[in-house]
Amino acid sequence: MEDLKNIGNDFFKSQKFEEAIEKYVEALATIDEGDDSDKQKSILHSNISATYCKLENYGKALEHAAISTKLNNDWYKAWYRLSFVLYKLGKCEQAEKSIEKTIELCKENNINEPYI
Repeated sequence: MEDLKNIGNDFFKSQKFEEAIEKYVEALATIDEGDDSDKQKSILHSNISATYCKLENYGKALEHAAISTKLNNDWYKAWYRLSFVLYKLGKCEQAEKSIEKTIELCKENNINEPYI
């Protein structure tokens, strides 16, 4: 899973967004159910969401951002991703609630300057 995710990240950095999505989806398919499987899935769905944002496909980005928050409700980055997509879709009230959740999680986890 990790190798496929890293390949996807390399594609993302090279602005090969379709290829990045393919690798992230492949990585999702390799995750065995276990203790941290939801966390791994959340990261990959967040990556897919970010990639769809680059393609300006905010409908698909929203779908994956929402899945990411459901799989790892305590991860600030998933909530940030969701807030960004909601904002891009003009859903400002929902975006504001999501960014408030992001800030709350950052405070709870003593994250002063989150890498997003």
